[in-house]
Amino acid sequence: MREKTEHSFDAQAESFDSRAGLPPSARRIIAHAVFDLVQTKSNAVVDVGAGTGEIGAEFQRLETRYVGMDASSGMLEQFRARLSPDEGALELHLADARSAWPVADASASVVFGSRSLHLLDSRHVAAEAFRVLDPGGSVVVGRVTRASESPRRQLQRQMRRLLRARGIDGRAGESDELLDLLESRGAVRTAPEAVAEWTVRSCPRDQLLGWSGKPGLAGQSVPAATKRDVLRELEEWAKEKWGDIGEPLESTEQYSLSVARLPT
Repeated sequence: MREKTEHSFDAQAESFDSRAGLPPSARRIIAHAVFDLVQTKSNAVVDVGAGTGEIGAEFQRLETRYVGMDASSGMLEQFRARLSPDEGALELHLADARSAWPVADASASVVFGSRSLHLLDSRHVAAEAFRVLDPGGSVVVGRVTRASESPRRQLQRQMRRLLRARGIDGRAGESDELLDLLESRGAVRTAPEAVAEWTVRSCPRDQLLGWSGKPGLAGQSVPAATKRDVLRELEEWAKEKWGDIGEPLESTEQYSLSVARLPT
């Protein structure tokens, strides 16, 4: 499982930003909003699942100590390519966040995860957060939310229906399990706050092509024949719903942040 996950993100690294990246206008806003919400940057920001550095590079430009980790060497290569020569003074670790994090005890003010922490065991993330954060430090969870009637959300729902009909339950997406666990251990939790919003124009066909290039579907390993059949049926459904699936459709996306501040 570990090797498959790492390799799957290696394969996506070069195309990740174009397929699933955040708009440039939102990245700096998000980084600033993290510090506005936690109201401190005295110690390091630990970025779990740093990926291609869309937000990590912005943290670095805010002149805070930044420690990023990712299990994919390909993603970190894209991160380093994003930096200019005078922005190299940051820590990037090729590390699996499912193991002990390469961060010293009580050395961080913020543990941040953008669309990543739900992929990990919540108990492990909570234990490591309590270890590496200083008293009163914060865990910040970032996620992209889409309108329920956006083409991407509708395609995702239909894909899950097709998978369930074949006895396959896809991963349900980002949950609040980690935040619930931190709260049960004394953290003070805030409601999600939308900090950036943008409009996207995307073609259903592009989304289908993106899924065809991934190793599974809905976060699960799927036999090749099953994947082919599901995507074919999904394409037929999309054509019936929208007609020309190569025509861009407009929808709105938001980026929200949730904070759990650990007890002092």
